[in-house]
Amino acid sequence: MNRSPKQRCEWLEQQLQVSLPEELLLFWEFAKSLRPLEPLSALEDSLGIYLVGAFEVLSGKFDTYSGEIPISLHWRYGLDPPEFFTLLARGENRWHAGYYIDTPAGKSYCVTSYSANDGLQFNFDGRSLFSAVERYLDDKELINDEDDIVLTGAELEESKKACDKVRKALLKYRPLAKKIQVGRRNVVEKTIDGVGVVAADNAVGEIDKSIKKKIPYMVWSDTEYEKVMEEAVRLQALGKAGTALKLAKDLWQVGDEHRIRKAALVMVEAYKKLARLPFDKILGEHLAYLNREWLDILDASSGN
Repeated sequence: MNRSPKQRCEWLEQQLQVSLPEELLLFWEFAKSLRPLEPLSALEDSLGIYLVGAFEVLSGKFDTYSGEIPISLHWRYGLDPPEFFTLLARGENRWHAGYYIDTPAGKSYCVTSYSANDGLQFNFDGRSLFSAVERYLDDKELINDEDDIVLTGAELEESKKACDKVRKALLKYRPLAKKIQVGRRNVVEKTIDGVGVVAADNAVGEIDKSIKKKIPYMVWSDTEYEKVMEEAVRLQALGKAGTALKLAKDLWQVGDEHRIRKAALVMVEAYKKLARLPFDKILGEHLAYLNREWLDILDASSGN
């Protein structure tokens, strides 16, 4: 049976146990309006961006998928935290953007991006995919690679036409997107990776003053990071899961496998206390394949 994009989205949400933002299906319609036969390449000519991840599910690529590799790992980079879902990708520097979803209900989210070659430092690109694409069109430096070819002559003119086409489509879809856009995220704890933690105020605790200002340096230290870990455990025991999660995110950001696994111990408990168990599941799947060399699980499964 040929499933609709909505049915495919529902299947994906069942697999992830996470509700995806309502605008995802609208953005898919936007992509199809730009390039009906190849919507995954709708932003290729204008921005060099390809639609990946959930959009590949909407396209039907996973209609017959029966592999053992969890769908949560499709286009998941090694540094991606469980809350981040890649939707757009381009370039040799492994730039990718997507939804950062704070809670499984999907009502708190934003669009962020980073280059996996440069380490985990999120850029806030917008409150929706539509606003993010508009920002990329206005400032291509946000997505440019160092090795990008400078266009001249006819190529530059074609690129400008492609950008104008996207802008025209954005004007049409912007009113619809605004109707379903959610409010701002209530960030209660800042994190080194730039995205922050969303939680209730009663899940926030005071970090010990002796280490609070030193955390950005301590997480990178070969020995001092253990004190950050101990503080996270202490706050966890006090029921301050939001702040414990903040400290775990700071450790995760370093990217060292040992520190990622240490951080995961705190994150598991924090997700339980914050009622975010689906992220615990995704975290476990991520750690099981932490050193994978692939992003596309269809490619990985076909090689088994």
